[in-house]
Amino acid sequence: MTTPISTEYEGKLSAGLARLARVINTESEPEPIYEAILREAQSLVACEQAHLYIYSYGLDGQAHPSFLATLAAAESTTNAPSVRVEVLSAERAACLMAEEELLARAVALREPVTSLVKGSQEKTLGVFPLEARGRLQGLLALRYTRCLVDDEITVGARLGELSATALALLASQRHQQEGEVRFLSRLAHELRSPLNAINGYLDLSLSGVGGELSEQQREFMQRARVGSEYLYALLEDLLLLGRANTGQLRLRKQVTHLSELVTNALEDLELTLEDAEIQVSTQLVADLPPIYADPIRLQQVLRNFFSYLVAQARPQDQLLLLASVEAESETPIEGDRPEENGRWLHLELEGPLGDHQETQESEKGVLASETLRALAIARLIIEQHGGVLIQEERAGGRCALVARLPIVLS
Repeated sequence: MTTPISTEYEGKLSAGLARLARVINTESEPEPIYEAILREAQSLVACEQAHLYIYSYGLDGQAHPSFLATLAAAESTTNAPSVRVEVLSAERAACLMAEEELLARAVALREPVTSLVKGSQEKTLGVFPLEARGRLQGLLALRYTRCLVDDEITVGARLGELSATALALLASQRHQQEGEVRFLSRLAHELRSPLNAINGYLDLSLSGVGGELSEQQREFMQRARVGSEYLYALLEDLLLLGRANTGQLRLRKQVTHLSELVTNALEDLELTLEDAEIQVSTQLVADLPPIYADPIRLQQVLRNFFSYLVAQARPQDQLLLLASVEAESETPIEGDRPEENGRWLHLELEGPLGDHQETQESEKGVLASETLRALAIARLIIEQHGGVLIQEERAGGRCALVARLPIVLS
């Protein structure tokens, strides 16, 4: 049964819940939702400080706080309150719960509790358990410089109900994403072994170990090798997206040279370009410096760049690959990190604009989804390296994919 509140608080509560519902329905990332919950709590009950403990559940079914989102009051009248999200270890969470006995009491009772802060006759702590789908999703802890009135406790509880639903939805999405990544990882493990075996035997055949091949046999073997490499690359793309969605994407950086990556990428795409009757010319400055990057991922960027533009090209079109070094002052990027200021690697692939393939509508849809996936993955990899990807339309029905990567080596 809902506890009645005064008309003044009812109006504020309705408006606040509506704002929070809009954020929940439009945002898929957790941080904006955490921030919205905290800001509404501060707005509705005028607290001095707001903390949001987000719970997670281990394999043993035990719950423990894994994140702490904090909204602190503004340091001055010109600054807006700031939100900080802290990842909590089990030890840190246990310490916080021990320091604030009221948190543990709210967890045990599963109902709002308020009390004076230890050692203070002026400050009050109100804790609202956020329970949804039969589980404790988190705790909303609000600090005041005064005692709470009954209406404010009711408002906090009502706000907690919607907040708990939002946290339960986020937890469900996170669990689903983690499940998808685990499935893709298992799938990759199962497929890599036979794919490696296929590639190995194809390479042996192409090298002549099993005897001389006729020109037609060699072409068949080469095309089978290209198809196998495409399957392997597609598998890597899917894994990369899954890891990125769950924050598990890791780069293996090392000193590498772009010219070697370009050579390898063109060798991998040789038959694809030949079948499409597409020509590629390269203009790489002679003194390109080495860069500190993940060579496998950068080669993936090059492959996806070519895939995107080849899909839009027609026979006899030409792609132009350029690479140079530019100074920071030429085209600065807002928000550059100090350690990456200086020189930038400018990588550009130019090709035709628009889809000239004569395909059925259904085939166009598949083609579009594949090329967009390739471009999205390239953008993700570039941004993980601290760079930026720009897509430009140019004169003569041409377009260019431009990547700028920081050169962090002297």
